[in-house]
Amino acid sequence: MKSVLRHRNILALLFLFAMVPNPYARSESPQAKTELEESVEVDLVDLTMTAINGDGNFITNLRRDEISLQEDGVLQEITRFDSFAGEKGDVPLNLAFMIDNSGSMVDEIEGLMKIDMARESGLMLVNELGPLDKMMTVSFDDAPKISPLTQDRKLIGDTMRATRVRFGSTSLFDALITTIDDLNSETGRKVLIICSDGLDNTSRHRIDDVLEKMKASPDLTVVVLGTVATDRTFGPYRTVAIAQEGKDVLQKMADQTAGYAFFPKSLKDVDRMRELIRTFIKSQYSLAYRSTNRKTDGSWRNIRILCKRKGVTLRYKNGYFAK
Repeated sequence: MKSVLRHRNILALLFLFAMVPNPYARSESPQAKTELEESVEVDLVDLTMTAINGDGNFITNLRRDEISLQEDGVLQEITRFDSFAGEKGDVPLNLAFMIDNSGSMVDEIEGLMKIDMARESGLMLVNELGPLDKMMTVSFDDAPKISPLTQDRKLIGDTMRATRVRFGSTSLFDALITTIDDLNSETGRKVLIICSDGLDNTSRHRIDDVLEKMKASPDLTVVVLGTVATDRTFGPYRTVAIAQEGKDVLQKMADQTAGYAFFPKSLKDVDRMRELIRTFIKSQYSLAYRSTNRKTDGSWRNIRILCKRKGVTLRYKNGYFAK
C-alpha cells in the first residue's frame, strides 16, 4: 500500500525516512483503502524515494533537476530534495533486528546454518550504526526475547552472539506486534529487519493484525532476510507449498511498509544481500512539495515521479488521502 506521512509540525520533517514499494504495483482504489491508511495535510506532502539501476544497485547521486513529480497528472514544484547518501548520523535511526531462533534455523545454505547467517548479518549492521543510532535485538520462538534499544554497540553485539537455536514453536506475529509497539515509542526513522522463514504456528495474532499494525506505523520500513525452507522433511510436494507460504507472508510485510525482501539461495546471494541491506540504509532521498490542489476532502491523490536518467527505477509511495 502506498501513502505519505501526516505532519503535525515542522520538526517531523527531520525524521522522515521510509522505504517504498515498487511504483509499478498499482494502488487499490480509494474505496478499497482502510481507515488505517495514512493521510497528510495537503499543505505539505513529503515522500521518500529510492533509485535503482538495471543491476538492482542503489543510485545515490540523482539531482533534483533529473526528476519531475505529478499529482493526479498535474505537475508539482518540488520544494525540497535531499539525499541520505553520505549522511553523518544527524538523523537518528532506530533499528530492530529480529532473529527467528526456532528449530527451522538449523537448516543450512551451502553449509552455513541459517541462524549463523542471520547473526552475522546483524553484527555487520552493528558496525554501521551512527553516533545517534539505536539498535535492539529480538529473538523469538514460542515467545519473543527483546533487548532494549540502545547505543551500546558492545551490548548489542554480545546479545546477538548469544542467540542460539531453540527447538520450540514459532510465534512470529506476536513478536512483530510487540517489536513494532516498542519502535513506535521512539522518534526518528525506524527500520525493522526480519530474519525468518515466515512460518508462524503458535501466535495469538494473525498476519492481518500485523499488516494493520504496519499500516498504522507510517515511518516504519521492513526489510526481510528470508530464510525460507527448501529442504524440510514435510514430503516432496508439501515442502514447496510450505516454503512458498512463508515467503508470501514475508513479502507482504515488506510490501506493506514499502520495504524490501531478500531470499538468498546461495552464499553468494547472502553476501550480496548483506551489501544491499547495508547500502539501503544510506541510499534514500527525501522530497517534499506543496500540492496545487488545496482541498482537504479526503480524496485519493495519485503521485507519479519520473526520472530523466535512463535505466533508473524509482520506488516511492504513489499516493495519499488528502485530509
